[in-house]
Amino acid sequence: MNASDILFSLLRYEINGESIGEDIKSIDNETLLKLFELSKAHDLSHLVSDALMKIGVEISKELRQQKVLSIFRSESISLHLKSIKETLSKGEIPFIPLKGAVIRDLYPENWMRTSADIDILVKEEDLDKAIALFEKEKWQADKKNFHDISLYKKGSAPLELHFSIKENMENLDRVLDKVWENATLKEDFEYELSNEFLLFYLLSHIAYHFKKGGCGIRTILDVWLIQEKLKIDEKGLKNLCQEAQIEVFAGKVMELSKTWFEGKTHTDITKKMEEFILFGGLYGNYENRASVEQTVAGGRKKNLLSRIIMPYDKMVIRYPVLKKHKLLTPLFHIARWGSTLKKGTLRRVTAEYNAGNKNSEAKIAKTQELLNEIGLI
Repeated sequence: MNASDILFSLLRYEINGESIGEDIKSIDNETLLKLFELSKAHDLSHLVSDALMKIGVEISKELRQQKVLSIFRSESISLHLKSIKETLSKGEIPFIPLKGAVIRDLYPENWMRTSADIDILVKEEDLDKAIALFEKEKWQADKKNFHDISLYKKGSAPLELHFSIKENMENLDRVLDKVWENATLKEDFEYELSNEFLLFYLLSHIAYHFKKGGCGIRTILDVWLIQEKLKIDEKGLKNLCQEAQIEVFAGKVMELSKTWFEGKTHTDITKKMEEFILFGGLYGNYENRASVEQTVAGGRKKNLLSRIIMPYDKMVIRYPVLKKHKLLTPLFHIARWGSTLKKGTLRRVTAEYNAGNKNSEAKIAKTQELLNEIGLI
């Protein structure tokens, strides 16, 4: 068995108690190293190390500590999530917990679902009031992004305060914009998404990240757990996916989740998706992203041109003032080029450019074939 096959076998053992083969219990050091490199890239080393310890495989002290660190992080998240909910409720601000703040409860134990931050949605008209409340509690607000604003507090996980869950993809956004219509009051001022919309939101988020170079194994595990643990109105989910034009993609993602976490046989398409995701890591990588962008743009040269002269629809997202003052667009192009010369940004842009140059015409064609097959282009 190779490292990826062992990884999925261990995850099935850890999450749903599937038995482990004797060959995994006698894993060699070289394969073990590859296994942990892969699991670390997808933020799953805590699950892999715990599974290996349970079946008696000797691992290093550093790896044995992964579970302890995850438990500590999970307890910290729980504590701060409770405090955040109390703050919003006291301020009489309706809110919806998102992503890991909800999905962690579907895992056998909360520590198994790691999160780097806490995602909460409030209505856009309540955003300023919510920020003011958190600032009174020593949180510091960062700059406003497309759909959220980050807040930081010493000793706490970062808070991603969303005022929208839109992904800057028109087909997705027209449905994601209906988030409050698909939420019901749980208690006090806390709302929860319907099971169908929770799964649709996750599938939309995966579609967005897939077009940015990858989505990570963990999000596919989240998809499987939602299907496994929650009652889903299949017709309701289908309607949401059809309206957002991701019905084919959603079906392939759910098929992949059953392949990975129920041991179903791969199809040609799920195998291609696996290769794309495993290579991309938790949030995708530059080479995957470049191959997708080059595919969508129609080639390497056209993609480079679109990066230099960013299309107006993307410029408006970065500079909202252009919605009312389109004639200022050339000046903002100059401002954007200037910001690119900053050290950190220039390093990232250079890395993306070099990654794009590494992609062969064969890889771009392969990416185009995959995106066509899963309904993303």
